[in-house]
Amino acid sequence: MPRPKLRKISLDGAAYLWRIEVAYLGVRTPALRARSTFTVYLKGHKASPARLSFTTIADAQAGAPLHSGYAIAIDDDEPQPLKLNLNEPRHAASMIRLLRELGWQPELRTAFTVEDGNRYLRRLEAAAT
Repeated sequence: MPRPKLRKISLDGAAYLWRIEVAYLGVRTPALRARSTFTVYLKGHKASPARLSFTTIADAQAGAPLHSGYAIAIDDDEPQPLKLNLNEPRHAASMIRLLRELGWQPELRTAFTVEDGNRYLRRLEAAAT
């Protein structure tokens, strides 16, 4: 499957290129684990991407919930379902700001990866509203 095209967003005076990719983990069943990865580059700095990954359960009918905006429960301790669509530019802006806050410095020409983005989902949802 070809990679999704890079989308452009201007944020805080800088231009960024970003995309969302989904990989399905394991055997296809009615419920399947999906890993969604947000990748972003500062325009002109493709040697230093930042990646933020999320793991959810994908449904055979609805697909990956973080790409549809369907409400999902992400934590047994938090009864309020999460409603987030990572494909929306407002969420891309929130993820870029989060990555910069966590220490991503694209000018340094090194990749920056956050494997457990799930812990930031509530924060991303709140920042985009």
